[in-house]
Amino acid sequence: MICPKEAPRSLWKLPEVGTEVCPPDDWHPHEAPKAGILFDVFRFNTLQHNTTAFQCTCSRIRRIRTQLFPSSYPSEVETIDRYPLTAEQCQEMVSQDSSMFGNLQLSDQGNFKSTNKFPKWPKAVFGYVDEVENCFVFETSIYTRYGSTEIRLPIGSTQECTYEQGSCVLANHTFTWTPIEEPSSRISLRSLTNSHPRKT
Repeated sequence: MICPKEAPRSLWKLPEVGTEVCPPDDWHPHEAPKAGILFDVFRFNTLQHNTTAFQCTCSRIRRIRTQLFPSSYPSEVETIDRYPLTAEQCQEMVSQDSSMFGNLQLSDQGNFKSTNKFPKWPKAVFGYVDEVENCFVFETSIYTRYGSTEIRLPIGSTQECTYEQGSCVLANHTFTWTPIEEPSSRISLRSLTNSHPRKT
């Protein structure tokens, strides 16, 4: 076994061959190999796997505008409140392009969203409050590794959800995805022939 320092998690198994494993002293890198040799390379299955997922969120934007006097400069404040969504609601939003606040349409940013806007009725002179509610679906990815009990989401790692669940409900966001079958072995095998990798 050879354990290279630059890849301490990899194990290299050399076939039992004669001195042909190493070229003679007069061989130079630009020459063709003297003999083709098959290397079986075993390494721990530490590769990161990504799966397409969808992020769902619904929110209310409240706009508060106040003005003390007609000649004074008005002030405006916006607040965002997010509604909790179940995994089932997120899955319906993805599959049916609909939400609790209307149908979802593809936006210029590449995500799907409802198209509600602030009302246009006449505004009070010294202040008013406007509200609009919309839902959004974003395509994203989640990441995991073999044997790991946590997943990595675009907003960070979490141990609240497992990959096999196919969904993750957080305070302000809900994610859904279709789990793929995980490799059954913690050791992966690769074969190298003349330094050209070939997956097996």
